[in-house]
Amino acid sequence: MHNQSSLPQDFSGPHGRTATERRERKPNHYYRTEIPNVIFELGLDPYCIRVYLQINKIIGDKGVCQTSYVTLAKDCGMGESKFKRCIKKLASPNEFLVCPLIKVTPRRKEDGSRDINDIKINDIRYILYV
Repeated sequence: MHNQSSLPQDFSGPHGRTATERRERKPNHYYRTEIPNVIFELGLDPYCIRVYLQINKIIGDKGVCQTSYVTLAKDCGMGESKFKRCIKKLASPNEFLVCPLIKVTPRRKEDGSRDINDIKINDIRYILYV
């Protein structure tokens, strides 16, 4: 097993690219996610905050989350029913907000059956009560 510090900077990994090349190909949101501080002051329970953080992490530069509820619930470490309650809460305005934190848009497949929902995060700067 090689120690990372003992490998030369130009060491090619299993895909033939150096570590620096692999790092440079990933978008900024891969390494960090910006979370508005006010999220922690809205009276949300920890489960809803976790769901919001996961959605925000996935959205990154794309602007929309198209991950299934089953996968999102698993990634958040909770059951699907608890996850759906959190989505409902995040998609509803509360006493501190003019509009909800997220917008969920149902999608349909060509045959009319349900597809994965689009989830977008509303810009927090414009949804707080003044």
